[in-house]
Amino acid sequence: MGYDLHIVRTKDWLDADQNPIGKDEVVKLIAIDNELQCVEADFQETINSKTGDVIRVKTPGYLYIKWNGVVRFWWNTREIVCKNPERNELMKLVRIASALNAHAVGDEGEVYEIGRTFFGKEKLGYTDALGTFRESEGVSAVEGRAMGATSRHQVDLGLTADKTCGSAVRISYVT
Repeated sequence: MGYDLHIVRTKDWLDADQNPIGKDEVVKLIAIDNELQCVEADFQETINSKTGDVIRVKTPGYLYIKWNGVVRFWWNTREIVCKNPERNELMKLVRIASALNAHAVGDEGEVYEIGRTFFGKEKLGYTDALGTFRESEGVSAVEGRAMGATSRHQVDLGLTADKTCGSAVRISYVT
């Protein structure tokens, strides 16, 4: 379990099929953003941290997105997702959402945005279901919500990745 942030064009991330973000849009964005690289894969391999067993999950059509050399985001036919984002990842996701004319929406419907203080410094925050803006330092600031996972996933850096979404043989998550 964990907390996901979704980049979608709909108010509710569960309705993303109604106005999906297309693969071609994601590929174009990656091509112009020097911090992003694209990895296409038909599956991912997850290592069970308790047993050491390798679990292979089919993910046809997914694009995995490397940010600063690490796979942190993925596109899944309708949206871009990040699991348990930290503050810097939230900032990047809000910028990606803006570039795609979309919204960065948390699991419980909170909409993340970057604002400015009186002195012009950037501040990250979200608008909750009641319409209240709250500053955020990352998922830990989303107090007590769906935070069952305590470990972060790190991804094997041995992936092949390029700006044109070349194929990758495997993706390995370790917890």
